[in-house]
Parts: sequence; structure tokens; C-alpha cells
Amino acid sequence: MQSWTIQRRRQPGLTLLASPYLQSIKPSWRQAMTGVVEFPLPDAAAREVLWKRAIPQGTKKDRNLRWSHVAEHLALSGGDIATLAQTAVALAQQNDPPTLTLDGLHQALALHHPAMKLPKPSRGRRSQPKQS
Repeated sequence: MQSWTIQRRRQPGLTLLASPYLQSIKPSWRQAMTGVVEFPLPDAAAREVLWKRAIPQGTKKDRNLRWSHVAEHLALSGGDIATLAQTAVALAQQNDPPTLTLDGLHQALALHHPAMKLPKPSRGRRSQPKQS
């Protein structure tokens, strides 16, 4: 790998490396980098939008699957959301009729992020009025 970095330095231009964890890059490589750009995870509102965009139009969705709940409880990157959505949609094709379900999303999550858990949504109203 050292010869690769030497070759890259000799070439004019910009070299970008991407890693989900800065700690996974060898310290000697990190020292040789000119700069590091870190992108924060999207907040819950942005994640909800990303979930909605990741599901193809026309995909039937079970009424118990609420994107606001999923976005609130799964702090994921946009790339992770796209991957999970793609897997969940593929799993939905096994249903008759094809329907995206909370169980399918749990299966996709178990495949890609086995340590993460999505709690079941509460059966109460979406939002409770504040008591004074």
C-alpha cells in the first residue's frame, strides 16, 4: 500500500478515500493525509425523508410501518438507509401481494446491522397533546 500512496502523490489531482470509521484507517495513513472531512449522520427528520425517497414509488407499504418511527429509532447514514430499503423491498417481493412490512424491515436490519434493534411502534396515537 505504501507504493500506492507514493504513486498517488506523484500524480497531479485529488485522491479521496472513504471509510465509515476514521479509526479503521492506519495511523500512518492518517498522518499522511492533508485533510479529513467528517459527515455527521442525518437527524431524524432528514432520515425520514431519506426513507421515503429510498422506497420506489408504487411499492405497497403496510399501515403499521411508519417512517417517522423508523427514522427516530435507527440512527443511520443515507447509504445505510438506501441499502436497508433495497433489501426490505426485495424481501417484500416474497409476499403475495408484494408489501413492504415492519417484519421485512426487521429482517433487512438483521442482515445488515445485526446489533441494531428497531422497537415495535406503540399502538397509541401518533402524538399526544401536552398536558399543562
